Amino acid sequence: VEMRSTEYLLNGIGSTLVNVFGADGFSVILTPEDKKWYYIAWSGFYDKNDLFKIAEELQALEVSNIKMILDSGDVGFINDTERYGHWKGENNPVKSWLGMPMIVRGKMIGVISLDWFEKRRVKGWMVALARDLIGDISKILESFEGVMRVLAEPNVDPILGIPNENALMEGLKEVREEERSVGILYIKLENFEKISKIYGAQMGNEILKAAYRRLSEGIAKRGRIYKISGSEFVVLLENPLPGVLMSLERRINNAFLRIIDVEKAGKRAFVKLNLKTGIAMSPLDVRDPTKLLGFAKKNAG
Repeated sequence: VEMRSTEYLLNGIGSTLVNVFGADGFSVILTPEDKKWYYIAWSGFYDKNDLFKIAEELQALEVSNIKMILDSGDVGFINDTERYGHWKGENNPVKSWLGMPMIVRGKMIGVISLDWFEKRRVKGWMVALARDLIGDISKILESFEGVMRVLAEPNVDPILGIPNENALMEGLKEVREEERSVGILYIKLENFEKISKIYGAQMGNEILKAAYRRLSEGIAKRGRIYKISGSEFVVLLENPLPGVLMSLERRINNAFLRIIDVEKAGKRAFVKLNLKTGIAMSPLDVRDPTKLLGFAKKNAG
């Protein structure tokens, strides 16, 4: 529910800004300091783009339009994107751009981009209005506690609203300190990136949510699920027997033999997700619980 309300809210804000500024499209990217950047809302047109890859490339660049906003903490604009190299080769139609920092409780958590597909001069009133709206948008976001938890919590995955890799590693450090036994089941959706390119990022998110629901049904509350990357999950179990983990691994693989059927905005997708899985236990396989993930990945098949 929280993730759905977050998407609706941010898409509503973006669509409103497009109408106010006369832009052709918008996108909202989250830019956490300690994990991967994510696009969390965007105009339908961008569904054709590989937004996972674009977010990764933007984060890796030393200089970009997004980092311009993060460095300045202010509204920024570019009248002619052709002068900036990182727009080339992306198959992106954006010719002019305006960016607004997204600030929640005094912390910058992302950037809202407004795009024009024909070159135009971003006028002074647009910049002034964008600056005025930053505070209003912050108040709207802060008034929704569910949205706040997803956007501002560093240990929550912004797509699914579940614990992320940061949360997993913090939990494993506690296990190490308390000398408890623990086991993990590592799961990678091997063909997810390819499927997301075929169906688009928006439908890709719906497929990812469907995969998480199936994973939740498969573990039947036996452990806690973490999303550690765009297509990887971990199920954490306290004090498990080796046979329990192996049984759970078989159960999950069997659950994903069935086709996933999702629908979004009138579009429908039927996909078969291929899994790569691995299990690891501490102290049986590795004494240090924080090394479980690396062990499970290395031995996954």
